[in-house]
Order: sequence, then C-alpha cells, then structure tokens
Amino acid sequence: MKERIIEIINHLQSEETRWDAILELKLVSDPSAIKLLIPFLKNENWVIRWCVTEKLADFKKPELAYYIVPLLVDPEEYVRKNAKKALLRLGVSGCAHVLDSIFVKNSELRREIILYLKQFDDSILPLLQSKVTKVDLLYDHILLHIIWLLNFKNGPVFFKKLLHEKYHLKVILVLLLSGDMPLKLTELLPLSKEKGLKKIVFSFLDKKPLDKVIQGLISVYQDPQFKSLSIEAIRYFGLKGITVLMELSKSKKELVPVLKEIVAQSVVDSNKQQVIQILSKDKFLTQTFGSLVVSKKGGDWFKLF
Repeated sequence: MKERIIEIINHLQSEETRWDAILELKLVSDPSAIKLLIPFLKNENWVIRWCVTEKLADFKKPELAYYIVPLLVDPEEYVRKNAKKALLRLGVSGCAHVLDSIFVKNSELRREIILYLKQFDDSILPLLQSKVTKVDLLYDHILLHIIWLLNFKNGPVFFKKLLHEKYHLKVILVLLLSGDMPLKLTELLPLSKEKGLKKIVFSFLDKKPLDKVIQGLISVYQDPQFKSLSIEAIRYFGLKGITVLMELSKSKKELVPVLKEIVAQSVVDSNKQQVIQILSKDKFLTQTFGSLVVSKKGGDWFKLF
C-alpha cells in the first residue's frame, strides 16, 4: 500500500498524470492508507493537500477531523473549501475532534473553527457540554466563551445550570449579562452575595433604566429572602436610587408604606444632607418622608426632619 500511495502522490504533482491519479486515489479503500496519507496534508503542493483532504473524508472516521482542521486557514482557497466540506462530511461526531484544536493560539484558525461549529444546531450542545472539565479553569473559560459565541437555542439553560452549580461564576455571569440571555432579578440578586460578583451584578443593574430597576427591587423587597439584597442594591445606586424611590410615591400612592420602609433603610450618613435638601423642596415629599426614622451606620437613630 505504501508504494501505491507514493506513486499516486507523485502522479498528482504532474499535470500530465494528475487526473488519472485523482481517480486512482478515489478508489483507495484500505484503511491502512490513512496513516500514509495524513503527512501529505502538509505537502507544499496545494493540489496534493486538496486531494488528500477529500480522500481522508471518504474514510468517514471522525478522528480525522483533528488533522483536517488546520487546512481551514490554508493559503490556497481550494484547499480551504475542501477542508470545510470534509469536516461537514465527518458530521457531529467529528466536532469532538475539531474541539481539540480550538485552543490553538492562531486566532484566525479559532475563528474558522467557530464558524464551522455554527453550521450545526443544538444537536452538538451536549457534546460541547461534556467537554467542560470543571477542573481546568483556563480550558473551561475558553470553551464556555465559544459555547456562548455559538448562541445555541438551549444555551441559556446550560449556562444557568452552571450558575446554580456555582462553577466559574464570574465568567458565566459576565457572558450572560453581556448578551441576550437575561437573568430574572430573583436569579441575579442572590449572585451578588458570591465573592467578587457584587460589583458585576450592581453595575449591570446600574446600566438599566433606573426607574424599572427600582420598581423591580420594590416588587421583590417584600419577599424575606430578597429584602436585605434589595436594600443593598438601592444603596449602591446612592442618592439617585433614593430619589427615584421617593418620586414613585407621587404616582403610586399604594406603595407609600413600602417605599417609606425602603427609604428609611437606604439613607446613610453620606447622603443624608442631600436627601434632606430634596425633601425640603417638595411639600408632598416632606409630608411623606420627613418624619422617617432612619438608622445611622453606628446604630443610632434620627429623624430626617
């Protein structure tokens, strides 16, 4: 077999014998030819790379995807096209071996691999999930980012599952908050208690329309498990958060008892005087919030007016 392969390769290099050699290569069916053909994927003659790529796909062995992947960035366009076709012929099973190449430093190749994976639907998501080691943080960081970029329909379910498992929380949270995989406020607030995540969570909320965020915090405040977290979030927004709270009392009078309770816990020494100034300029607000008893950081109590 070795002599036959070498002869075919030699004939591929000559324009006079090339087409006969291509036909002869197509007839090769002995699996022992695979090991002989793989080294020719790096041959300096692009015609040989082009033909061998197609031939290897004929063997329908998924593991060959690993050797074909580098040709996605081959300098010759015809070779690149054949590499894409060959990988698609190897199907979903070949994706597992393509992933083994995803961690290359070549950013162009990594981009091509992602484009290749995007041609598949959610059917490859279980395969990608199985590759998450939960041991190698760097490997998983890159893999999770790739899964995110592929934007599968069931991607949010997978990422939220990892959040509940508290694995790679910071990476996953940043990914979720940077795209179209929104978390409910009741899912987001508890994450602020995790180490290093408070600023990420509150900064994300701070970029949203504050009136809607505050109304959301009011709605979950009455649930005991979210009470202290809601107050902490509003304190993060500072004076602007308290201002929105007080302004809401004008249009939503039914919320006044709750709003008074929240404002009382949100005012701190650093913004006390500013809150008093705002109240003093509005008769309704003065009447509603002026008599509040609020707590100082040291534990003492005082009335706003």
